[in-house]
Amino acid sequence: MKTLNFFGRAIVWAAVFLVLSCPAAPFLSFDRETFDRERKLWEAGDYKNYVFVQEYRNDAYPGGKVRITVSGSAEPVIENLDEWVLEHQPPETWLDNAHYLAPTITEIYERIDAFITEDIKQSSGENPLPISDITCEIKYNPDFHYPEEVDYVVGYNKPIDGGAYFDLKITDFYTLKD
Repeated sequence: MKTLNFFGRAIVWAAVFLVLSCPAAPFLSFDRETFDRERKLWEAGDYKNYVFVQEYRNDAYPGGKVRITVSGSAEPVIENLDEWVLEHQPPETWLDNAHYLAPTITEIYERIDAFITEDIKQSSGENPLPISDITCEIKYNPDFHYPEEVDYVVGYNKPIDGGAYFDLKITDFYTLKD
């Protein structure tokens, strides 16, 4: 009977060690319920033809503005509105220097979801990043249900080069006639 108690205690201690040695999942500040609801409302609107201005900046790019025209199943038309690029770069490179999160509202929703999923994955497993928290704050348009403003930040337990964040603003949205 003492042997069983010894093995039982060993298993308990091994389990405790395993739990304590695994990195904790990062704190997530994200309203998933509202995100999913607004995304479904956007999709239910079935908007095929629309225009919007997207201002995007992240940890790798200082940001810029683009005007995007979505027309059915055609490739979205992207116009660079970044004043610095337009003044200092040759016209043939304007689109190459356009920085945006995604070319459609549906893809913006997909990218936000993918960022959160990927950052959570990167905080665990082999060679995890020292991620302590993920914050994604979104302001939605009340009429069309697209994200008007997104503030996405990843916090770390220790200093790292770079980091992960992005800010997104969508303005001047309007629908086009079919």
